[in-house]
Amino acid sequence: MKKTVLFIGLFLSLLMLKAQVATNSTWTPEYSMKFKAIAGANISPDGKHVAYMVRTPIMDGEKSEYLSQIWVSNSDGKMATQYTQGVSSSTSPAFSPDGKYIAFMSKRSDENQIWLIRLMGGEAEQITFEKNGVNSFQWSPDGKKIAFLKTDELTKEEEKIRKEKRHVIEVDKNYKYTHIYTSTIKKEKNSKRKVQRLTGGDFHVNSFDWSPDGKTIVFSHKANPKINTNRIDADISLVKSDSSALKILVSRPGPDTNPKFSPDGQQIAFQSTGGRPEPIGMDDIYVVSKDGTGLRKLMETPDRNASINCWGADGKSIYFTETLKTSRVLYNMPIEASNTSEITL
Repeated sequence: MKKTVLFIGLFLSLLMLKAQVATNSTWTPEYSMKFKAIAGANISPDGKHVAYMVRTPIMDGEKSEYLSQIWVSNSDGKMATQYTQGVSSSTSPAFSPDGKYIAFMSKRSDENQIWLIRLMGGEAEQITFEKNGVNSFQWSPDGKKIAFLKTDELTKEEEKIRKEKRHVIEVDKNYKYTHIYTSTIKKEKNSKRKVQRLTGGDFHVNSFDWSPDGKTIVFSHKANPKINTNRIDADISLVKSDSSALKILVSRPGPDTNPKFSPDGQQIAFQSTGGRPEPIGMDDIYVVSKDGTGLRKLMETPDRNASINCWGADGKSIYFTETLKTSRVLYNMPIEASNTSEITL
């Protein structure tokens, strides 16, 4: 299903590109800023609808920015409807597992929060009310929760010091880490949703993925939020989705990132430099069992810089993207074979 999203997103982008280029044969920097772009395509579970973002350049007086809004189209392309409006961007649309709702992120309430809108339309409802906003999110497989990443907030003492203009920036100290939280979709008796923190401590969560049964979340994490740490060290751990019980899955030198559960929940694919820091950024794809055994490297990809998208539906292959010359290409790699197949060119 996820790979279908890539195909539809590429198809929509191509159509929009052709429509815009047809009106002008001369490419200039000024003309390029008039182009709308499509990103973040997500297909409904029944395959009948596609939600996506349309990003429009806004250049008016002193204003120079991009504005993104969410559209929904029939998968046959016969109908397209804009779902969000306003002066704030709406991004990252994601269908609920039952296909009845679309969750998205927007700064319409100042900070980036998660919002929910029915596929049938209507007013969007704000789901999270985090002080510093939300970084990213993912539906639980049963659609009853949404997991999200949030950066630690200032303590009351830190807020006081900042308000009094007595704060200083301490280089490489007092990091604010990003951690995993969950929020229920259904409200409690007090008309509020239950928010639960799953991870905490002196580490920074990069990415995460739900297990198919919704009982576990796998995530990659590193020692601190610094950009350079991405190439030095990152490990992979598991956390129970109803508690804070942690289990380290892969811990070794070098970065291990972007973990993805297999469809049966028994294996986890991830990107890795093979147990060593890799300053030039070469990544290979590895697979490990959920109990931490059977760690193995799959065949090397053409550019050795793969970005995992998802597992194949049968759990026998992995879809990933990688740069080929000047283009980003989608590949399929069987986990028990020694060759890859190009899906897009």
